[in-house]
Amino acid sequence: MKRRVEKPPRPSKTRRKRESDALQALGEALIDLPAEVLADAPIPENLREAVELARGLSKHGALRRQRQYIGKLMRGLESPQELEAFLARRANLQERDRQRFHALERWRDRIMDEGDAAIDACAAALGADPAQLRSLAAAARDPIDDAQRKRAGRVLFRYLDGLDRAGNKDNSTG
Repeated sequence: MKRRVEKPPRPSKTRRKRESDALQALGEALIDLPAEVLADAPIPENLREAVELARGLSKHGALRRQRQYIGKLMRGLESPQELEAFLARRANLQERDRQRFHALERWRDRIMDEGDAAIDACAAALGADPAQLRSLAAAARDPIDDAQRKRAGRVLFRYLDGLDRAGNKDNSTG
């Protein structure tokens, strides 16, 4: 009597399609990356070239075909999880930068609105020179016109940004 060999069940067509679409979306995310980040991405050279070619396409049909080709190359990757982790780390860094930027904007706004109390709190939090903060805040609060107020606010923000970046470098090396 012949014995039937059981094959493992094949994934459903819906599941295969869903996985294929996810890999194509991952490939499309590569198109939006800056060139210097793409250079660091853990992808094979043929995929990198396909992504760079897609960036230069402007016709909708050509771009759609190139995205499908990138999806095909993505399905051939041995480890798409490594690329997913790379993109997740990058997204996490972008989110942290965005949060840091908004925190500095809040410090600037507090300094301009609240005055000395906010200056003292900011000086303690960021290690700023209170006299320098007072000088920058006064320039931002007492402008001649709206353009000068905006310019002084940007100068104050750049000062806070420089302090924060210097503080983060000191914390990361220490």
